[in-house]
Amino acid sequence: MIIPHVSAMKLRIIYSKTGMIRFISHRDLMRVFFRAFRRAALPVEYSQGFNPHPRVEFCPRVPGGMEGLKEILDRRHSEEMDPDEVLSRLNDSHLPRGIAPRVVTPLAEGIPSLGKTIMAARYVVLLLPNSRSVPPGSRNFSPGKVSPK
Repeated sequence: MIIPHVSAMKLRIIYSKTGMIRFISHRDLMRVFFRAFRRAALPVEYSQGFNPHPRVEFCPRVPGGMEGLKEILDRRHSEEMDPDEVLSRLNDSHLPRGIAPRVVTPLAEGIPSLGKTIMAARYVVLLLPNSRSVPPGSRNFSPGKVSPK
């Protein structure tokens, strides 16, 4: 007999990823959060099957080397928890410098996944005039006409 698994609570966590930690891979970032959830003693819902893993959705993935100021992840808890308590526990769970949970909000059942919800992302690129990463002559760059593909 298969018993249907009912999720008790789904939370959306908005966090920032800045400084040197911006070079971490997406896979390692997932491991950092899984470890933080364990350290914070947060109840987690696991997937069903041969190799269970925490039910967490990260979206969209930030390219390596880029800082993220409003990154989003959704996770399922196996029991009800106060969002403020979750935020407090995460901030006390010794996350690496540069990863900071900002907001935790509960989600109602039936909310579409992050992949279906997020339609766009905004990037800000800052080029410093005295930076070695700026090619010579690029300070006077003016975009020309772009031909359609």
